Amino acid sequence: MSGGSQTTSSTVKLDPKLQALVDNILDYGGQAMERPFPKYNLPRIASFTPDQLAGFDMTRQNIGTYQPAMNQAMNTMARFAQGPRIQGSSVQNGMPTTQRATAMQMPTLPPLPPQGGVA
Repeated sequence: MSGGSQTTSSTVKLDPKLQALVDNILDYGGQAMERPFPKYNLPRIASFTPDQLAGFDMTRQNIGTYQPAMNQAMNTMARFAQGPRIQGSSVQNGMPTTQRATAMQMPTLPPLPPQGGVA
């Protein structure tokens, strides 16, 4: 037994008044697309101030100046991500048997001044 294909079609008829309106809108859209974009010939409201122009120049001059600080921050984070450095390789009960390297020690802060006073 072989299967056949069946095709159906339907037609939608709009009210003649509505069809005329739809045709008019579609015709207008095609005509509007063929028109060139009009040039703006009226005076501008205001030009940029000298401060604004200087700001634009400073922005252009500072492009990429963040990169050294970004590289330093990324290198620092990569060092911390590796964890504390341990001299030697002997570990017993989860604790290193040797001292940690001094390269990763945190700096000590000066003592706080007395409350209500200045040091």
